[in-house]
Amino acid sequence: MLTAIVAVVAFTQAQDQPALKPSILVSKMFARYAKANTLVGKIEYTQTAEAQATQTGQQLKNALHGTTDVQYERPSKLYVKQVFEGAPRPAYRIVSDGSRFVYNIPAGSTPTFLGSEPSSELLEPVNQKGFALTIGEIYQVGALGLYMKPAPLDVAIANNGDLRLFQSQLATLEDKGEETIDGMHARLVGGEWRSYKEATPSGGYQMAISDTGDLLRHVLKEKIADPTGQTAGVMVTTVWRVNLKVNATPDPALFKR
Repeated sequence: MLTAIVAVVAFTQAQDQPALKPSILVSKMFARYAKANTLVGKIEYTQTAEAQATQTGQQLKNALHGTTDVQYERPSKLYVKQVFEGAPRPAYRIVSDGSRFVYNIPAGSTPTFLGSEPSSELLEPVNQKGFALTIGEIYQVGALGLYMKPAPLDVAIANNGDLRLFQSQLATLEDKGEETIDGMHARLVGGEWRSYKEATPSGGYQMAISDTGDLLRHVLKEKIADPTGQTAGVMVTTVWRVNLKVNATPDPALFKR
């Protein structure tokens, strides 16, 4: 399945491009995480919204910050914890010890509990209908209860459906040069972004990918229309700073629910 996804990325670039063409870098990034047995690290999130009031010309700015801690050990051990400023809950999590996993009840869900107090989490077995769920499948279920589903986390867990969606959102793939990030050399890949394959591009993105295929930073910029007409539109910039160590040693205690 991974080979097919990589091939989908590769078709977007001409065959006579240099060896470090953007499609090769993105394919290398996908393969880097898909082949990882373990992973440990953090994703830092900052989103800023800037707009100019149509009447006063005043610049309006707002920002949101949060972190996602993650570790996994394939096939079925997973730990995800999110903390976001101003979120309804102090933390959101998915935790699997390889036998059972817990995750937050998705927003808007109202499960019925008989004879007991409602819990903020649901518990499920990893083995379902004779098959053991992988971390990708556990993530697909548990992500419904997260505060948000970060694109870099989708890439790191490397579930096929998430990779296909992520690839389809990259409407164009362009070489944007290079940069040094936290002492690591990175190539920059950017272009037009769309919410899904059939959508018209509505923003731009840029990824910083290390020589080994690690995603170091992901930036998304999109202008959102203001339905109130009070501004000419809101420019939303989302920056994920990514520090994930492939094949690092996880902390066993974190897999305990």
